[in-house]
Amino acid sequence: MELEELRQVEKVDCKHYLIIDARFTWWDCGRSYLCRIVDMLHMGYVDEVLVGTEVLERMPSLANEWVGLLKARDAAKK
Repeated sequence: MELEELRQVEKVDCKHYLIIDARFTWWDCGRSYLCRIVDMLHMGYVDEVLVGTEVLERMPSLANEWVGLLKARDAAKK
């Protein structure tokens, strides 16, 4: 699998984030998908699910994590 190879060879751990917006779409029309989202989390296909305004709260800290990981990876290469 390409992601496993990326993790082993390049030492890059690719994260998958599912961003869900539109309360009406997901809570009123898409309830059947909620169990699929839970399954994706349980099976490891998705690392984190961000819902609605949580994106605004969580995204800055995620970006800081990404920057930190990039800096650590660059420092390890030197």
